[in-house]
Amino acid sequence: MAPATHMYFDYSQTLDSSKEEIPVGGYINVERVYSFEPLPEGLTDNEKKHIIGVQANVWCEYMPNERIRQYQILPRLAALSEVQWTMPEKKNYLDFLARLPQIIDIYDLYGYNYARHILDVSITDKVDIKKRDLEVSLSTLGNDSIFYTLDGSLPDRNSYLYKGVLKIDSSVTLKAMAYRNNQMSQVSSLKVDCNKATFKPVTLHSELSRMHVYGGASMLVDAIIGSTRPDDARWLGFPKGFEAVIDLRQQTSISKLLFTNLSVISDNILDPDLISVFVSDDGKYYQCVKEERIIAKQGKEASVSQHQLDFESTKARFVKIQANASVSKASTLVPWMFVSEIGIQ
Repeated sequence: MAPATHMYFDYSQTLDSSKEEIPVGGYINVERVYSFEPLPEGLTDNEKKHIIGVQANVWCEYMPNERIRQYQILPRLAALSEVQWTMPEKKNYLDFLARLPQIIDIYDLYGYNYARHILDVSITDKVDIKKRDLEVSLSTLGNDSIFYTLDGSLPDRNSYLYKGVLKIDSSVTLKAMAYRNNQMSQVSSLKVDCNKATFKPVTLHSELSRMHVYGGASMLVDAIIGSTRPDDARWLGFPKGFEAVIDLRQQTSISKLLFTNLSVISDNILDPDLISVFVSDDGKYYQCVKEERIIAKQGKEASVSQHQLDFESTKARFVKIQANASVSKASTLVPWMFVSEIGIQ
């Protein structure tokens, strides 16, 4: 089993292409490799016996020398090894990180050119709709201390010491750094920009691509905007237009919608053609309060668009958002819409 989603080691290990040896393909970091399970749910015992293992693909046409090949393979190879040899119920990524420094020491001993992103702080997050907050976890190698701030300033040893999952329920700019060998690591950051839709229940009424489900509908109200990379897990992919309903939980005064999508014309990921906003008191009968035609971007470079739709102030509990997919005259491929965030003010 060698899916491109987890086992193509020519893919980038960070979303920041400027920090990569060969910034091509998708995005697969160590944690994503470790999360792979070669025996997917739903297979019968007879089907499972045909799966004999897992492998990673190293496409050397992108890796002209041994130094780059080492960078692309290490330390993802260590994660691959545990996927192959460890029973699923015994896998634990934090335990893996605690043991990984021993292998890093071996890399250093032999002078291997391994990817050092793993030395920084990894930030993972998950929306808790019931508790109305964002659960943020920080991790790094071994037992190194992690210091963080919430005001956008650079952390130092006098900043907050990370001790467990952070519960975030308001706008913050999180920055975190690990302290090891008497120095601070590179900074890792996460911007959370809350609005009236943030952490509210959201229901999708449009088809979501199986390849771009990630954290599901709740990611649309996590107050975090994706990067310019289509393989960033912040983007949910819709092949046939977009429709969602957000439950504000109570009658709320609103007058603005913010719709954030990705545009990558070369991949046929396009701006919507039309965005419509509907409101309702009971979630059954809706009234349209705004429709706006969108002028699609023409540039070839990937870009993030945040469309702002202003309308007369009104009170509503439910807000329905519809976005029609554009059709490219230059391509016969299915047009995609990648959506990261829905904001209401």
